[in-house]
Amino acid sequence: MIDLIICTYNNAGLLDRTLASIAEQQVPAPIEWAVCVVDNNSTDATPAVIEKYIAGGRIPGLHRIAEVRQGLTPARLCGIRHTHGPWIAFVDDDCVLCPDWVAQAARFAHVHPRCGVFGGRVILDWEVPPPPLLRRHAMSFAASDHGPQPRQLPPSGLTSHLPGAGLVVQRCAIEQSGWLNKQFLMGRQGKNLTAGEDVEILVRIRRHSYEVWYTPDCVLHHQIPRQRISVDYLARLFYGFGLAAPYLTGMMHPHSYSRFLGLYLLRIGKSMLRTARAWPRDRGAAAITWSYTRGQLTGFRSLVQSMDPGERRLWLGCGTPSHPLPPAAGPPQSIQ
Repeated sequence: MIDLIICTYNNAGLLDRTLASIAEQQVPAPIEWAVCVVDNNSTDATPAVIEKYIAGGRIPGLHRIAEVRQGLTPARLCGIRHTHGPWIAFVDDDCVLCPDWVAQAARFAHVHPRCGVFGGRVILDWEVPPPPLLRRHAMSFAASDHGPQPRQLPPSGLTSHLPGAGLVVQRCAIEQSGWLNKQFLMGRQGKNLTAGEDVEILVRIRRHSYEVWYTPDCVLHHQIPRQRISVDYLARLFYGFGLAAPYLTGMMHPHSYSRFLGLYLLRIGKSMLRTARAWPRDRGAAAITWSYTRGQLTGFRSLVQSMDPGERRLWLGCGTPSHPLPPAAGPPQSIQ
């Protein structure tokens, strides 16, 4: 059984295309699947779009759940609470799945029971041709292609993470990770392009010795609308990546808090130096690097000022094998 969770906010037009692609899925009878759409306070035609596909009856178990807490992370938590299958697929509301996506995901999950999380090939569909700078940063728009063969991704590092678009997670793995009880990063909140929650899920699952895989057989197209195809939007993305970077780095840090502080300040200094060196050669690239650096500075200051010692013990190194688990009880929380 695989549950597709689609979190959406005021994106009725693209959501319609996403659900249309899901209605066209060719899934063999032995495979059980269902779809949950989490409506995160939409004020557009989103409910009507969902009702249209429920009435059409071509999507198994399609239902709509409302989540009033704004943000991708609360919406995903809501979707997980309202589904029960052993595998969960996070499908963005701007993704178009190839007709065999569900079948391929179910087959891969069956063949790799030690896999805690996997993702597939994500192809970008630009509404208008992007400038060269945006093409160079295609991964920032969730493009993913690790080659023509399935491969297990390295057990450490942040550069090999899979995008949240089409991320498939084993339920028992995300339960063991402690992420359902405590989150340190929030996903997007309305127009606020905060980031990092996908990588947090990945590193916290991986610490339990679950495998992380890429499969080229799960192919989806990520729609990039005209309003996102700009250097300004890319800079906003990089600012969000920078906000998350100190938190994610600390999750992978196996040493003391004081050592983390010193090493991360050095990292920020190097980032500022890269910006200064790039400015005379390529001001567009330098502006992107500076956005990331500003995000790092803001995220680092927030981390130092807002995190109390108890939260720090849960956070520091929580992506490393030796770290204790978060408490199993209590409402979901987050730290911005």
